[in-house]
Amino acid sequence: MLAKTRRISLKRDFERIFANGKSFQGRLFRFKFIKNTLKLNRFAVVVSSKVSKKAVLRNKIRRRAWSVISVLDKSLSGSFDVVL
Repeated sequence: MLAKTRRISLKRDFERIFANGKSFQGRLFRFKFIKNTLKLNRFAVVVSSKVSKKAVLRNKIRRRAWSVISVLDKSLSGSFDVVL
């Protein structure tokens, strides 16, 4: 998991990203992102109950996504807020 400063947790940040952010959809995931004023990238992972009614499966997906994000974050440049 990333450091707390690298994660998006405030409701107003989520609202800003979902209202004004650009969207990219792959085969398995949908990304929403927006440029931020910080010098670092921040991330959030949201897994809907539509994916699975079982919290165990949703948390498993979240953990796997966080592990991929932590590896890829080192190669990303810029300062974006990204919701997966």
